[in-house]
Amino acid sequence: MIREDWLQKSGFSASPKTLAEYVTLFNAIHAGDYNGDGKTDSWGITSEKDLRDLDGFMNPAFGIHATWLKDDQGKLINAQISPQERSKLEFYHSLYQKGLLSSQYITTNWELKEDEFYTGKVGVVSVSSPGNVGVYQEKMRQIHPDATLTLLDPPEGPAGKGLAATDVSMETRGFAMSSLSKHKKEVMILLDFLASPEGQMMEQMGFENTHYVRQGDTISVTPKINAWYPRFIQAANWKPPVEWRTPAMLRYIDNSQRYFRADNAFIFPASFAAAIDSTSSIYNQWAYQFVSGKASFDKWDQYVSAWKAAGGNAMTEYAEEKLK
Repeated sequence: MIREDWLQKSGFSASPKTLAEYVTLFNAIHAGDYNGDGKTDSWGITSEKDLRDLDGFMNPAFGIHATWLKDDQGKLINAQISPQERSKLEFYHSLYQKGLLSSQYITTNWELKEDEFYTGKVGVVSVSSPGNVGVYQEKMRQIHPDATLTLLDPPEGPAGKGLAATDVSMETRGFAMSSLSKHKKEVMILLDFLASPEGQMMEQMGFENTHYVRQGDTISVTPKINAWYPRFIQAANWKPPVEWRTPAMLRYIDNSQRYFRADNAFIFPASFAAAIDSTSSIYNQWAYQFVSGKASFDKWDQYVSAWKAAGGNAMTEYAEEKLK
């Protein structure tokens, strides 16, 4: 997502289409002093603590279309240690070197990411739902009343374009209720209500007379609707009684459906918990070192060996059986 006026100042009338055009956009933001502080210190893009904000729309450009890929011999290989991953991290490193990717992304939380976006310290940020798009727009207008946000499309790369594959093996951010809860009945009543037409109206559009008003058979939204977002589920197939969502929000929904691809990830047995944690930790450590330049890509094989020794070999063997 980017401010529309910044996109136009960068020489684009629409979303950049390729990785090269994205680099051009990031360069223009970095050098353009669009925030007017007299310095060329704005980053093109940032991420939140790791690289998933970038991976979400860049993975397919490098051929990372699933958790488990096939190598040149047709054998399974985890994407984290694949040649495609190395190419992607080399690209990220080039952005980091040029000051186009925030040098502080590793310590950036969501509050700092938002603040840097609203204050013009960074030009492009990733959003995780159409509701977030609306919230970002509302917060941006509180600081820059005339600013309009627009959604960017994923770039075309050597191996295609799209969004990162979606894990369908489980709901990774679902909801759980404690077995010790004294309010199980009330929770189920709430969930049943949210599944009803009336509940979905509240979930998607907020509270009557606060976020929207009824006048007979007509519904109109209030300015506060822009600060509302669903607390439980963003239902892409829900049709609002009045269309209030911005073009950027609708484009987010359209892109999510257009570029959807189911991942081949699966649920490992509990005995693999330590291996999963160890390999993930090793990946995150080395990924930051490669991107920041603290480690040369000459050490790629060292990283791969560490990943395999931390439980990666056992995970791969299990995946070969699971994904036959």
